[in-house]
Amino acid sequence: MEQNNSNFLLYKLKRAFTIIEFLIVFGIIGIITTLSIASYNAFTESFKLKNEVQNAIAVLSVAQKRSVAGEDVSGDCPGGTFDSFVVSFAVNAGYSMQGQCINGAGTKTAYGRPVTYKIEASNKNIEILDTVTVTFSKLTGEPDSPKTIRFENSVKDECMQINIAATGLISSIEIDCPVGP
Repeated sequence: MEQNNSNFLLYKLKRAFTIIEFLIVFGIIGIITTLSIASYNAFTESFKLKNEVQNAIAVLSVAQKRSVAGEDVSGDCPGGTFDSFVVSFAVNAGYSMQGQCINGAGTKTAYGRPVTYKIEASNKNIEILDTVTVTFSKLTGEPDSPKTIRFENSVKDECMQINIAATGLISSIEIDCPVGP
């Protein structure tokens, strides 16, 4: 009987995990967790850049469509007729959209309150690299000239560029970030 008890205890001890085996398993789990968190952070930073570029393209598209429609947002242009919509981008300051009138003397003036779009605080690593003004012509929606607007995610050193063709086509591509201060 005593022989059976000692065999049973020996069998039970061999079935248990040692502290070293537990440490190895928890170490592997820790390494996998660390790698997955780093990958997730990299993914979210890339997503922030693409999201901000898509927001800017949406604003450009709205301005272009309003120009094609000849939409006078304030109801009337004081002392003139509706001419175009303008989207202005400023380095590290966001972008804004505003209507533009032309008076009898041919002078263009802004009217109405500009609709301003700031880069969200959660996207603080996203920067606009170019100061650009895009004017979309009434009824055609064509820009005054082809334009490019570059955005950078300073954390991941990734850049994207919005291209506005002379025909009014708006697109975006990933580009190499500029080198320098």
